[in-house]
Amino acid sequence: MRGQGLNISGNPLQPLLMEAIFSPGVAVLIDCETESKARTLQEVRIIIKKYGGTGTPTSHMFKKRGRIIFESDERGLTMDDLLDDAVESGAEDVDSDEDGHIVIYTEPSKTISTAAALAQKRALKIRSSDIMWEARSETAVVMDSEASLKTLVGFMDDVLEEPSVQGTPKYGLN
Repeated sequence: MRGQGLNISGNPLQPLLMEAIFSPGVAVLIDCETESKARTLQEVRIIIKKYGGTGTPTSHMFKKRGRIIFESDERGLTMDDLLDDAVESGAEDVDSDEDGHIVIYTEPSKTISTAAALAQKRALKIRSSDIMWEARSETAVVMDSEASLKTLVGFMDDVLEEPSVQGTPKYGLN
């Protein structure tokens, strides 16, 4: 039932947002679903402490956004070709990724409707659609230490191995 918002017995999972900060000032949000908030809070706090982090408010360092990625198509549409239709459909920003896919950013509540409208209007195939936490540019930290990066990746791996946490990793590492 994982991925459907239900546990094995069919009961709904509870949303949980945990915030932490690691050296050298790297903020982390853990946005997950769990069967037991109390157990998950305890287990994840232990993991945060194990990797030298501190539980502290950090959500102000991020912006929650919807992100839609469209498949490349043979017409060779660019982000400029889609800009007007995207804005009319509810997009805040239009970009392209390193593979040439068109990437649309929206308010979280407009992600599904924007994806559907653009897919229908321009006959585009949706590659992925999700809600993400994006670091605000003024609070972004450069990871110049391989040791710090390894610590964060180890932390994320341990959180994802925690059985009470159900989610999909979204590394915002640049």
